[in-house]
Amino acid sequence: MAFGMGIDKPDVRYVIHFSIPKSIEGYYQESGRAGRDGGPAHCILYYSFSDVAKIRNVIERDKENPAAWARQIDNLWRMVAYCDNLTDCRRSVMLDYFGEIFDREVCRANVRHACDNCSVEEEFVLKDVTEDCKLIVKAIDEICGSQKSDFTVLHFIDVFEGSAAKKVVDSNHDELPFHGKGKKWERAEIERLFCRLLIDEYIREELVVNHEDIPNAYLRLGKNAPLLLQGKRKVFYPLLLYVS
Repeated sequence: MAFGMGIDKPDVRYVIHFSIPKSIEGYYQESGRAGRDGGPAHCILYYSFSDVAKIRNVIERDKENPAAWARQIDNLWRMVAYCDNLTDCRRSVMLDYFGEIFDREVCRANVRHACDNCSVEEEFVLKDVTEDCKLIVKAIDEICGSQKSDFTVLHFIDVFEGSAAKKVVDSNHDELPFHGKGKKWERAEIERLFCRLLIDEYIREELVVNHEDIPNAYLRLGKNAPLLLQGKRKVFYPLLLYVS
C-alpha cells in the first residue's frame, strides 16, 4: 500500500484506489505507476459518493487561502465527473483535461487494454430530463431554502426513487411532485443524476459539523438553479436503453 506516495517499480500490474482521489492530476500521477515497463496493467477505482463528503470536510476545514480552497473543491468535482462518466473514453477525458487530444478508436482497437467505457457494449440514449430536474430543484428550494429544513442528497434520491421509508412519509415528501419519477430507473442512475445536478451547480451541499465533530452534507440551492427554473438551461442525461 502506497497511500498516494507512489512505488518506484517498473512492473506494477495493478493500481487500486479504495476511495476517490482529490483531483484528476493526482489520479493521473498515481495511476501512472502501473505498467511502466510497457506490459499490460490495470487501474481500478472504487468510488462512492459518500467519499466526496469526507474529502470536502477535510478541505473546508482550512479556508485560510480562499483561492486555494476554491481550486481544491473544483478539482474534486472534476474528479467526481470523471468517475460518474459512463459513456466517454477514460483516456480521452483525462488527456482532454491536460489539453491533449486522444482518438477513442485507439482505445477501442485493443479490447484487452481498453478502458471500461470503451470495452463494454452497453448502449445509452440521451434523455431530456429537464422537467424532472426542475421539480427536484424547486422542491429543494422550498424545503431546504424557504422552510430551512435539512435533508441530504440520499434522502431526495429516495424520494425520486419512490421510497415509502418512514422519514419520507413522515416529512410528507411522498406527496412531492417528483416522488416516484425515477421508479423505473436503476438506483445507480438516480445517484448519477443527482451528482450531475451537483456538478452543474443547480444544487449544492452545505457541510454542517455537529457537536460530535461528524460532518453532514445538506442540500441547498445552487448558483445555476435560476437558469434551470427559468427555462434557460436544459438537462440531457445518458441512460441505458432499458430505462424509460
